[in-house]
Parts: sequence; C-alpha cells; structure tokens
Amino acid sequence: MEYIKNIKAWIVDLFINKTKRITLITYICLPFLLNIVIEIFNRKSLAKGLKYIFAHPNAFFINAMIILLTFMITVFSRRRIFWLSLVSFAWLMLGFANFILLSNRVTPFNATDILLMKPAIAVIQKYYSSLAIAGVVAFFVVVLLFIVSLWFKAPKLRYKIKYIRNACITAVVVFMTLGTVNLGINTGVLAKNFDNLANAYKSYGFAYCFANSVFNMGVSKPENYSPEKISEIIQNEVTQSETEADTNVPIKTPNIIYVQLESFFDINRISSLVLSENPIPNFTKLKEECSSGFFNVPVIGAGTANTEFEVLTGMNLDDFGPGEYPYKTVLQSTTCESVAYNLKANGWSTHAIHNNDGTFYQRHTVFSQLGFDTFTPIEYMHVTDFTPKNWATDKILTGEILKCLDSSPGQDYVFTVSVEGHGSYPNDQLPENSAVSVLSCSDPGKLNATQYYVNLLHSMDQTIGEMVSAVSSRDEDTILVFYGDHLPSLGYSDSDLSSGTSMQTDYIIWNNMGMNFDFGDVEAFQLSSKILDSLNISTGVINNYHQTYSGSEEYLNGLQNLEYDILYGGRTAYGGLNPYVATNIQYGIDKISITGLLTEEGRDDTLIITGENFTDSSVAYVNDKKQKTEYIDPNHLRVYYSNLQYQDIFKVSQQGSDGVPLGFTEEYVYNQ
Repeated sequence: MEYIKNIKAWIVDLFINKTKRITLITYICLPFLLNIVIEIFNRKSLAKGLKYIFAHPNAFFINAMIILLTFMITVFSRRRIFWLSLVSFAWLMLGFANFILLSNRVTPFNATDILLMKPAIAVIQKYYSSLAIAGVVAFFVVVLLFIVSLWFKAPKLRYKIKYIRNACITAVVVFMTLGTVNLGINTGVLAKNFDNLANAYKSYGFAYCFANSVFNMGVSKPENYSPEKISEIIQNEVTQSETEADTNVPIKTPNIIYVQLESFFDINRISSLVLSENPIPNFTKLKEECSSGFFNVPVIGAGTANTEFEVLTGMNLDDFGPGEYPYKTVLQSTTCESVAYNLKANGWSTHAIHNNDGTFYQRHTVFSQLGFDTFTPIEYMHVTDFTPKNWATDKILTGEILKCLDSSPGQDYVFTVSVEGHGSYPNDQLPENSAVSVLSCSDPGKLNATQYYVNLLHSMDQTIGEMVSAVSSRDEDTILVFYGDHLPSLGYSDSDLSSGTSMQTDYIIWNNMGMNFDFGDVEAFQLSSKILDSLNISTGVINNYHQTYSGSEEYLNGLQNLEYDILYGGRTAYGGLNPYVATNIQYGIDKISITGLLTEEGRDDTLIITGENFTDSSVAYVNDKKQKTEYIDPNHLRVYYSNLQYQDIFKVSQQGSDGVPLGFTEEYVYNQ
C-alpha cells in the first residue's frame, strides 16, 4: 500500500510542480514534434509530411516511441536540457542527411551510409557548389556551438534525481517501444525486411527504418537452418549434378567480359518522353540481335555495389539487412565464393576494372576477397575525358579491357564497372552541345536534368559500340555481357514505364561463338550461374545450387540457408573450412616503375623522377615520407624534395582523392 501511495503522490506532484509538469510535457511532445520534422524531410514536402500522420497513424506513433526511447538516457543526468538538446540535434541531423541524400538519389539514408562517409565527402562537390557546402557546414557549426554552450549555461535540476524510479520508467518505455514495434510487425503496420527501401521509409517512417538498418545487418539465421539441412542441400546438389552431367561434354573456355553500366537502362521505356532521336542505337540494335531481357536489380537510383555483389556472388540482397552494403560489412573480414573464384578454378585469369577511385565501396580490398587477380581503378588510368560533373567518361574502358585480354596467354574474365552515367543530373540549365534533345517529358521541371542524363546515355552507347567492335576484331571466343546497375536518380516510377518496373534495367549477352543465352528476365544474383551453366561449369556451392534448385519450391529458403552458413554459420557447405584465400591482388595491368632521378637546372628544391606508366594519381615517397608531387607525363614526375642524400629510398604510389595508397613501385635507391 505504501508503494501505491508513493506512486499517487508522484503523479499528483507532476501536476502541482510546474517544473516537473513542463518536463513531462516535453518528454511527451518533443518526440512527436521531431518525428513530424523528420518525416517532412523524409518526403521533401511539408504537406506530405503532415499527411503521413493521418495516413499511417500507427507507424507514426511507433516512430515517436523510438525517438522517446533515445531520450531516456537524459533522465539520469541533472544537465537534462543539454542532453535533450543534443539528442534532438542528432535526430535532426539524421533527418537532414536523409533529405540531402533524397535530393540526389532515390535510396534513403541508412546506417551503412555512415560507413561510406569518407568517400561521400570526397565526391560531394560533384553534387553541390562550394558555397552551398560552406553554408550547411556553417549552420551546423553554429548549432553545435549553441549546444556546447548549453553545457555551461543551461540550468541543472535542483532536486535530487531518483535513479531507481527513473530506471523503472525507462524500463517501461523500453518495454512499450519494443512491444509496439513487435506488434506493428505482427500486424503488418511495419515490416522487418524491405523489398524496396525507398517505399519502406515512406510507409514505416524514418526512425524505425533507420533503427532497423542499425540492428538488422547480415543474413538472419533461417528457422530451419542446421548442419543437417546444409548437408542435405549439398548432397542433393551432388546427386543432381551427377545425374545431369554429360562427361563427354567439355567446358567451354571463352573470354568472359561483364560491363556494368552506371545508371543505364533503355530510356525508350519512358512512355511520356519524346526525344529528337534514339540516344542508344547500338544498345537497341544489340537487343534485337542478341540474347536480352529485363535485369532485376536490388536497388534504384544508387547502390551500385549491391547489384555488383549479387552478380559476383550469386547471393540475394533481400536476405541481408535493409540498405546494407556487404562490401562495407561482412566482406571486410572474409572471402566469399564468387564467379571470379569459380572461373579461376577452371583456368581463367580474373580482372576487375573501374574508372573511378579504387577505394570507393572499399573495392581495393573487397575485390581481393572475391578472387580477382588484378584490379585497375582510375588511379592507374590516363583519363582525359570527363563529364560536366567530373566523372570519367567510359571511353577509357575499351582499352583497359583489351589490356586485360592481352595480359595472359589463356582465357580471361574481365569485370568492368563504368561510372559515366553517375548523377547528379543538373537541372539549372540545358547542357551545351547536346547530341540528343528532349522535346517533351511528363515533368517539365526535370527536362534539363533528363536531357543531361540522355546525353550521358548517348555517350555510353557509343562506348558500347566501340567495345563490341574491338572484341569482334580479335580472334578469340568471347562472351560480352552488358547490363545496367540501376535506374538513375531522376524519380522514375513504375507508372512512368511502358514496360518493366523501376527495379528492372536491361541486359544483353553478345558472343561470337553462335551460342544462345535464352534466359528471359533474370535476377542479378542468377546471371553468372546461368552463364556458367551454358559453359558446362558447375564449380562452386552457390553456383551449383542455382543451377540445381532454381524454380523449386525451397529455392529461396535454401539459398538463404547457404548464405548464412557460408558467411555467418559453421561453413558446413565447405566441410567447416573456408576454401577461398584472398588473392594478392595486382593494381593495374601496366607495371609502374622508377628508372632514375634527374635534377632541374636552376632549381634546388625539386627532382625529376623518371620511370614508366606514371599517371596524375602518382605520388612520390622518399624514405617512406610522402612528398608533394606533380605529374608531367607517363615517364616523368616532379617531386618537391631538397637535400638529396646518398641511399635515399624513392618509391611511387597511386592515390585517389582520399589519399589511400594503392600499391607501391619497387624501391629505387639513390647511389650517387
């Protein structure tokens, strides 16, 4: 009875004591107010943000409860105003970051984006002017200084904090929040896994979806997972393969080239778009003459690395956490079966090419985990042509592909990732000297941006034609695969398309062997297994699983079981051990080397390093210390270094905008 009396006294005191009454109102109202602001950011519209309250009241309430839960840390401090301000600022920062990203792509802000912060900062000027960036930074610095000042100036609680009582209140809020979340999932108000991240954020709210991306990473353990289940799958694979195998049919060994085209799709699918001419005549012709179809991708408007992941590994991104980039999570610490490993096991040399920074999405380490022998990023290229947004054009890629094909005596697998079609797509003025004009589109406000994008497609299409011509001229069996990684971030939805969906790009398979790849529409995670099956290659557990189980009732569940087992479980599929060893990857095909040093007449603060295959990404080191370096030409670098000493050690590294070294030359020792 005494306990009940104390509770009643506390409740009465809440209504009598003005300070406590204001505190209670703050804790109730502030989460809802913040949630409204965040949802306005999430929809980039005041009206749509307010409408969400009434269209999805249950989801809105759950999101407010999640925000309230984060406020509960403040009840244990006497500096309550400071901590409330800090937590509120953190939520507003997350909401504003989401608003910024949604202004340039379709995919909302999620936890994995935080892991991409460093490379994102490196490319932000391709999206915003220096003045705009400075203004945003200045605003947040002012707000942050204001919050810091609250630490010193904001009043503290004058009464003693009752920690046990507050811990009980916090426990109740935790229980209510988790309870409402679980209830929401069980009743369909929320979902744990999202087929479409953009739609999920709009339906389930930012706070819930972002929190989900923080705690829901990796492949969840399937309910029916067990070593016995994996052994059963593997045994069925072996039995089926032995039944279907024709030992008299050898594997085919052509060169295999994948070209993943940035933000590329058949723009003629936009029903309301009227153009002066077809911007992609080469692609259109290939679609008519070669095996082709829709290509089902896991992302829209961004997320190149996730389409890449599905194509290379055969794993289904739907089984991973919402918005997760496996390149930034699990593949940082483990190798993984891939088409590269499977082809290496059958005699192929494996190469990756990307005309952008090698460190973006951590490809410089991930490609080693996926079995590539070489990786040629932009730091190892002599790029002279760039888009108005300063992305490298794709014309450089044809020559780089040919270098890979010439680098080994046998067959090659070349995985090529383009960047030319990358956003943003400026809408402030019509692009100059446009080869193709947009005569009409459904949204006149996007006409300029659409014309900019259409002309990127036109340029990329010319490269497609050049690649086919270059490969055709070689006397080697070759398969050449083109596909788009996702639709561009121009807001296209299913209603804008005359065929397919916004989660479908297009693919083409060209070959000079007379083969027919009649796959129809293809999931990105099925593409490689289908091509390898056509070549009579069943190497690899995941690859063989697709070839054996595709179309069966347990297909997707069995695939999830294998994914979990291989990446997070006991690796029963491989006998308990990971059979894949990371490659000692070679950066670039052309070896970069130092051949000598020269002095410059009339200067004592510089030296000229002579050598081979330098690029404008070359940086000199002397005695392991980075030096200011100027690129002169492929054979000469100017290094700002005085006081040259006997036995000084010189080497050169290739570095992108983030300054991460991508390999070093052999050391050159000064002996004069």
